[in-house]
Amino acid sequence: MAENNRFNNINYAIDQYVNALIYQQMNYGYINSYSALISLSAIDISYKGNNERNEEIFLQNMSRNVYGKKASVEHIQKNNNGTPVFYHISTNACKYADYRIYLNCEPQYVALLADAFARVFGDESYYFKFNSNQSNSRRSEQFVFYVASDDLNNVCQKIQLTHSKYPGLFKGSENINPFLKSIDGYIAYAPEVHSGQYISLDNKCRKIDCSYNTLLSKALEDSTLYAVRAISSVDFELIQKIHGNYYTSLSPYVISGILKDIEYGDPARKQQLFDSIKLNLAILKSRNPELDIPNLPEINRRYNSSHSQEQNNFRGNR
Repeated sequence: MAENNRFNNINYAIDQYVNALIYQQMNYGYINSYSALISLSAIDISYKGNNERNEEIFLQNMSRNVYGKKASVEHIQKNNNGTPVFYHISTNACKYADYRIYLNCEPQYVALLADAFARVFGDESYYFKFNSNQSNSRRSEQFVFYVASDDLNNVCQKIQLTHSKYPGLFKGSENINPFLKSIDGYIAYAPEVHSGQYISLDNKCRKIDCSYNTLLSKALEDSTLYAVRAISSVDFELIQKIHGNYYTSLSPYVISGILKDIEYGDPARKQQLFDSIKLNLAILKSRNPELDIPNLPEINRRYNSSHSQEQNNFRGNR
């Protein structure tokens, strides 16, 4: 199965992420790397058609064993207010996985597509979750499949079979997270995170949730912050803006006062930002084997080590 490279462009992905950070700050007054990441390529959720009723029918069918004796609603994932966010559907009651597969579609087709998947898979082994109709979160995926290595090809083939049988339900499925690898332009995938740790650019090990989006969002936040620092330390205009301060996070001022100027200003400086972020991500990829970002520059171990020392020296000299 060949990968589709429509969105497999790291500059495009970084541009979308940076714009998402700026949009958050300008419209909501906060910055959250995870929220910015999962919003990339998200589809408008204002129109859901008959999805609420279709969801009720699907859940009723599950309770009546319409899709086979093994399929069931394994878990209802809720937010802090008790509102359903994801429904977990399974035939094997086991979520252990080596990979996650991410699929998108327009909101009005979510429950119908869940029904289609359950019919195509039947009693074969699978575990997926889908967005509840009550969820108002704008995400770049409506479905997440948890897949073991041995089942990866079979699950992808079943998804492709479902696509061939019900192509209309996959409308909008090309809107995938641009940082992820993909198959056929709509099946995005990433390795499952089991370590629960993240080694940052300052070479410190931090505990994180066992989630690929969490790992990726940490790497993007780290890489962007260090890139902004590097550019603002040598660019005369930006030197005046930082006033000799050393920023330890993507603060509101860093986003609106510095990153925004770089993103919407001189194209050469913007490309410098992107190149620096790509290099930082490549370093983080070498330190965090579960981080699987395509199309990053190659780095050698000597550069990786010297980069850490440079960052430590830079921090100590401020």
